[in-house]
Amino acid sequence: MRDLLTIEDPAAIPVLYDPLRNRIFRLLRRPRSIPELAAELDLPADRLYYHVNRLVEYGLVRQAGTRSRGRHVERVFERTSARIKFEGDVELGGVNPLTAIAEELGAGLVAAMPDDVASVSYHLVTITPERAATLADRLRTLIEEYDDPTPEAASSRYAVLGAIAPMRQPDDERLTIRELRSDELGFLKEMLYAALAWRPGVALPPIEWVLAHPQVSVFHADWGRPGDVALVAEEGGHLVGLVWYRLFSEDSHGEGFIDAETPELAIAVADGHRGRGIGRRLMEAAGERARADRIARLSLSVDEGNPARHLYTALGYVEFVADDGLGRMVLDLEPQAG
Repeated sequence: MRDLLTIEDPAAIPVLYDPLRNRIFRLLRRPRSIPELAAELDLPADRLYYHVNRLVEYGLVRQAGTRSRGRHVERVFERTSARIKFEGDVELGGVNPLTAIAEELGAGLVAAMPDDVASVSYHLVTITPERAATLADRLRTLIEEYDDPTPEAASSRYAVLGAIAPMRQPDDERLTIRELRSDELGFLKEMLYAALAWRPGVALPPIEWVLAHPQVSVFHADWGRPGDVALVAEEGGHLVGLVWYRLFSEDSHGEGFIDAETPELAIAVADGHRGRGIGRRLMEAAGERARADRIARLSLSVDEGNPARHLYTALGYVEFVADDGLGRMVLDLEPQAG
């Protein structure tokens, strides 16, 4: 295994920072076969072949050899290098590499002993773009200065993150919430798929298969029927989030179904735009629209452990039936007496 691999292909970033592939990559610090990776990750082996092959395709992982196990011969894989450095004009392609990096750094901070050097420093600074570029160069140079490619026996490996990025906040003049147009139904389907893919490290089947599933298709099929409402968040000409609700029947409905008069709501914010308050604004806009349409209440279904539950609670949604396994929540829209 070489010490440093320099990558200039921007397509390698989303390959590496897919949550599952990043976990695989980190486990391959030492050679492992796919069955061994499956045991470590508690996942079926057939789910890992594609991801390992993608890492091999971009030179991040290589086959280190083979190993006999009974009558079978297993291929053994390892990382191509101990360290990776991205250079050139790289595009993140909608992925957030900090998700995987933060998990690794967090594990190191939690495991740190009292005498270990472990710290986090986060600052908001106001500088010009030119000075920001200078600061980025100085950070990179400083880290490289302290990195010793031939460490002494007493040296330890440390994870050091150098990052600088412009702060983006929702701007009332740039972010608008409007009705979804009929020619934008494809975005509703994308957001439906995104809403289902909330679990980190859990890959869904292909979008076409998921959208065709009966439990999912009810949220988008024949869109535009009476009672269908979809509000889209648009920023700088880009669609960045969507909230929508529709009425269901006893015979056909989602897990958040309450009754035929209560629309069930769904929401998703596009990757790269989360954590900026867009979801809250969409939810508030949906509530205002439902009140204007004289709807008594809205319902939704949220899985246990989904962090969006905190937002729903803050907006006034309450659990409909405790421990029924459906995760139903309801927002009462009727004015309270007195």
